[in-house]
Amino acid sequence: MNLSRNVAVLVLAVVLGFSSVAGDELTGAAKGAAEELERKAIGERERLARIKADYQESLRLYYKHDYQGAWRKAYAILQVDSQHWQAWQIIGNCQKAKGDHDGAQASYKRSLEINPNNPVLRAWEEEEARKERIEKTKEVKQPGSNLYWLRCKIGRRWTGSSCEGIEKWMDWHEANNACPSGYRLPTRQELVSLLGGCDAKVRSGGGGYCNKCAESSRCSSMFGQDEGCYWLSSSYAAASSSAWRAAFDSGLLVYGVKDGVINFRCVRSGP
Repeated sequence: MNLSRNVAVLVLAVVLGFSSVAGDELTGAAKGAAEELERKAIGERERLARIKADYQESLRLYYKHDYQGAWRKAYAILQVDSQHWQAWQIIGNCQKAKGDHDGAQASYKRSLEINPNNPVLRAWEEEEARKERIEKTKEVKQPGSNLYWLRCKIGRRWTGSSCEGIEKWMDWHEANNACPSGYRLPTRQELVSLLGGCDAKVRSGGGGYCNKCAESSRCSSMFGQDEGCYWLSSSYAAASSSAWRAAFDSGLLVYGVKDGVINFRCVRSGP
């Protein structure tokens, strides 16, 4: 009997010892997990602090016009947090300041994908869309030809629905160099094809009359009731000091001295 009691006491002691050890191990594991969470929290705070400092520095450099330095700081942020929409906007600002319009556009769009509610970039996006609409509609194709005419006379600008501003008058030499890149003064033959209905004198290469713009189906569909007088690129063969000009109000095609000052329209050839 005494032997059985002693064995029971011994077993109980062993069990209690094991429980104590297991409890210590559990307490140690919990403590280790808590310490790991604390280390991660400290690391995250430090990461956010670095991002904030880099962002503030990128702003400072940008406003000092150090666009390369600002770009580097913003780029460093994105290596840590690719979803930092402010960094994308700073990079876009730097690209725009350096003349990289396409790069800026891509960076701004990336920023908007992350934060669609940015009012500054929303306004930029709307303005870009407006400019694109104007660019696509600033010229009109002459029916039945491969000619594309600017809707507005030189000096005026297309708003997307009408021409605004004051037209410029120049002599023939100035006008020949004043059209935007890719455009030029129309030739005599191109003007004849625009007005149509030209008399025998014009068709034989001389001065005479064509349709008024308002009475020409092609011209009126493009320029309405235009009554301007315009330079043509073609010189007058019999006198190098003169060039051809066309009056849209009367349809008169006549030559005049190149030093005279009148208005002009610009055209380009296309597909």
